[in-house]
Formats: sequence, structure tokens, C-alpha cells
Amino acid sequence: MMVVVSVITAAILAINERHAEADSARQLETEFSSQLRALFGAQEARQAAARERCQRLARSVRIRAALAEDDVEDLYRIAEVELRDVLAKENAADPRTLNAEFFRFLDSTGAVLPPAGGEPPAPLEPWEAQLGAAGFAGGGQETGWLVLRMGGGDPVVREIIATPVLASATTEKRSMLVMGFVPPDPGTRAGGSEIQSGLWLDGRLEMPALPASAREPLRAALAESLSAPSGAGHSFRLTVDGAPHLVFYQLLNPESRMAPAYRVCLFPLAEALAQQARMRWGIAASGLAVLLAGLVAVWLLSARLARPV
Repeated sequence: MMVVVSVITAAILAINERHAEADSARQLETEFSSQLRALFGAQEARQAAARERCQRLARSVRIRAALAEDDVEDLYRIAEVELRDVLAKENAADPRTLNAEFFRFLDSTGAVLPPAGGEPPAPLEPWEAQLGAAGFAGGGQETGWLVLRMGGGDPVVREIIATPVLASATTEKRSMLVMGFVPPDPGTRAGGSEIQSGLWLDGRLEMPALPASAREPLRAALAESLSAPSGAGHSFRLTVDGAPHLVFYQLLNPESRMAPAYRVCLFPLAEALAQQARMRWGIAASGLAVLLAGLVAVWLLSARLARPV
């Protein structure tokens, strides 16, 4: 009888533990998905505003007229006036605002039109030459990221939006407007989110808030995962800076001719795993109490049945 009680109790414990772990996993997935949707929703809203701003400038009658007259100096002067709100530096630190660092016009062959006048034209800066070599000569509007060398300093990542400028009366493309935006700090957490986000581009991980000792293992794990044909988005678990995390990455520019850029997200699992452990201990303790109570009841019943009549 005691063996039967033990087996039944163990089976009930196993079933309850599996149900509790499944509920905990669903809760963790729901929480992570909710925070991920909020993060990508804010990013998409910002990018949509930036794309619309570029399209508005590309449709400007004055911009098209300056291109038709091959007046490059007037072209840049008009663009600076029309972009004065996004080129302003007052709100550069605010991730909710558009912060354009530069813009350039390319001709129909993809060569950069130098903003400075004079003959001969001033030589291009290295980052301007990179824009000319990015292959923006054909196609529609596209978004991507480039690692640029600007001002002689360290290479920096800039969000690039390339928008075709069409002739007034035809669909013939006369130029390409290329704008470079300072991306929001990848180390910030928006809206109280536990997710820490970064950017992966050309084997380079942009996540400055993460300690250097933790970035290298994460970079190596990402490089290995990205080398496998797993699609545009994937997740895996990894110990980062001594704590368990869920790593998620997603391709940001699937239709761009620029290098693939991935949003990398870290979600801490320590609290969730600790909660699961507490739940398992609670179930085990409850089961042990039930088992002991059952064994005592069986012992008392056996003792009473064994008493002589």
C-alpha cells in the first residue's frame, strides 16, 4: 500500500511540475514578445518618419528645379533650408527625434555631387567616397547602415536612407538623396524594458553598455549563429557577463543592397529561472508533505487493521 501511495504521489508531482514549467515558459515568452514588439514598434515608427521626411525633400519642386539646371550649389543650399529641423543639434540626445548628421546628393551614375563649389571640385572625404561606392545608382528608397570614417576619428555606424529624386514630368531618376542619421544609443532601454539592444553589422557588435569582457563571447556566438542558414531571425540562450540571457537577433534591411544589419536583443533570464526553481521547490515540498501524510494515514490504517479483534 505504501508503494502505491508513493508511486501515485510521484506521478502527480511530475505532472504538476511539467504544467508549472509550461506555464512559466509561456509567461516568459509572452513578456519577452511584448517587450520585443514595443522595441521594434518604436524603431519602425522612427524609421517611417525618417523615410517620409526624405521623400518629402525628394519631391520638392525647388530641389527638382535645381537638379534640372545642374545647379549643385543651389541644390545643397535649398536642402539645408528644408532640412533645418532634422539637422538641428539641440535635440541630438533625444532618441524620439530625427537627428540627421549629413546629407549628400548622388548623380544618376551613383557618384557623389560635392557640396562645395569651385573648379576643380574639392576632393571627397573618405566617408563621402564610401557613399559613392555603396551602389545607390539604381532602385527605389532603401534603408541600411554603414560603418563610416568621419572626421579622422574612429569608425562610426550611421543609419542611411537613400531616396531617388525623379524628374518633374517623368519617372526618370535624376539624382539620389542620401541622408545619414545618428541611430539611438543601442544601450538604452526604452519604456522600462528589460531588453538591452544593439546592432550587428559587418562582424561588428555595437552594444557599448555591455562590458567589453561580455561583448566578445556574445560576438563570437552571434558570428557562429549567423553563419548557419537559420533565416532572418533567431534566438538562443547564452551566459552573458555571468548571467543567463536569451539572445534574439533579426535582420533589419532584407531588401537593401547595403550590408545586412541585425538588431541584437538581450533579455535577462536570471529572475525567470529563479522563479522556476522556487516553483519546483514549492511543488516538491507540497508533494513531500502529501506523501508523508499519506504514509502516516496508511500506517495508521494498517496498524488498526492488524489489531486483533
